[in-house]
Amino acid sequence: MFDNPYAKLNDRDVEKSLLGLAAAERVATADIIMHLLVVKERRLFAAAGFDSLFSYCVGKLGFSKSAAYRRKAVADKAAAFPELLARIKDGRLHVCAAAAVAPYLRGDCALALLDAVAGMSHREVEAYLVKRWREQQPKVAAPAAAEAPVLELLDASSTEAIPNAGKNAPRVLQRTVVKPLAPQSNRVSVTLSDETLEKLMRAKEILGTTEDATLAQALDRLLDKIAPERRHARRIQRAASNPATSKLAAPKAADKASRRAPIAVCDQVTVAAGARCTFVSHDGHRCAARSFLEIDHISRGLSAAPPSR
Repeated sequence: MFDNPYAKLNDRDVEKSLLGLAAAERVATADIIMHLLVVKERRLFAAAGFDSLFSYCVGKLGFSKSAAYRRKAVADKAAAFPELLARIKDGRLHVCAAAAVAPYLRGDCALALLDAVAGMSHREVEAYLVKRWREQQPKVAAPAAAEAPVLELLDASSTEAIPNAGKNAPRVLQRTVVKPLAPQSNRVSVTLSDETLEKLMRAKEILGTTEDATLAQALDRLLDKIAPERRHARRIQRAASNPATSKLAAPKAADKASRRAPIAVCDQVTVAAGARCTFVSHDGHRCAARSFLEIDHISRGLSAAPPSR
């Protein structure tokens, strides 16, 4: 039988202990975010074999993707607006609300916004940002780049939606998670611009297929052009079918006069690495990054180096 040590406490002591633990948790959360600031500034996530602070939170610290997103969103603004952490510590703002409001914090209006959402639930904060704050502060709109269509999905580890700070708030690609429905079926919520939607529907009309089949054909054609593994497979096939005229590129020694390797060599290195960064941290963790990969000029390995990393 489970032995709960707190079962022996009287009602008042149980509540007193629980309130103390809740306060300690808020302080611990703020302390975690301050630690994440140091990790971000010193790029310790890269030394640990992760391509971003978000993936470090998930892979190294064991946070769910939604929890990682929220803490990263707060950390991104905490240095400029330390009031965020102070309000998390004293309970005026919980992490979900802080993550939702963080992208809207700008200049002199930050304190007014934080005061306005104090004590609100996550849902209430989102409603306030969309229906009231944007009307009061029309200049909080993010740059046009934030309007690019991205996937906005649910965290597969829970039924709770990852917070959406509003139409004009900066978005994070790492929030993309697929929710499986069946062995060969997944649900994906996609936000598309009118122009992109028109292209999809026009392609569907021409092909006479469903949206799923249309996207599958379009992605196949795109991957045929940009995927290193497909280009490499075609070279092997051509070399096998006509060895006399087709040459399969082999890795060459680094050219000291140029840092640009032939595309065939880049493709071959990428395929050999499994299209994944080859960096391994001191504790043996291999970076799982598959985006922003670059060919190392000397070792001919892959490294992940996104501009914002």
